Amino acid sequence: MSIGASKRKVTAVMAGIILVAALSATAWFPSYAAAQNEDGQRRVGIVHGFGVAANSDTEQGTKTIFHMLIQPDDDEDTEETEYSLVRGVVGIVDDGEKVRYTMVPDTWDIAVSEEDETFEASGQVENEDGDEFDVQLTGTHGIDIENGAIWVIEGSLEGEDLEYQLFYIALSRTPS
Repeated sequence: MSIGASKRKVTAVMAGIILVAALSATAWFPSYAAAQNEDGQRRVGIVHGFGVAANSDTEQGTKTIFHMLIQPDDDEDTEETEYSLVRGVVGIVDDGEKVRYTMVPDTWDIAVSEEDETFEASGQVENEDGDEFDVQLTGTHGIDIENGAIWVIEGSLEGEDLEYQLFYIALSRTPS
């Protein structure tokens, strides 16, 4: 079975389970890091993703998560809303072992379309050994929820002798 067919089948089967996990993410990860502006308003958005990472060499799927704290940039001259990464992590289960990839904030570009229908994010992550990997994520808006939205996200994590295709259902919580 090709990665494309595997992706659709695995995504469809896991979507219900992942959606429940994404909806309950706020209970697991409350609004930590509530950075505030001078008016005392929270300025950090939280994004939690749960899904499948498919190893491009073995075509085997495994669990993956990601968490991002993002902050809107103040530039209002663009049609897109751009964000800065405050901090984040990607976790992938590899051969039964949890591997943590820490997002390198200064390398990330995050932009949401003017109509909030799509977003693109790219940057680098680092594993515990200090090896760097490139990550690309593209999201499509699913449904709105109170103070946030559910997204369908596809992407990749690539680096030295390693390549994963990433598939997530994600919950975004916007600054209030």
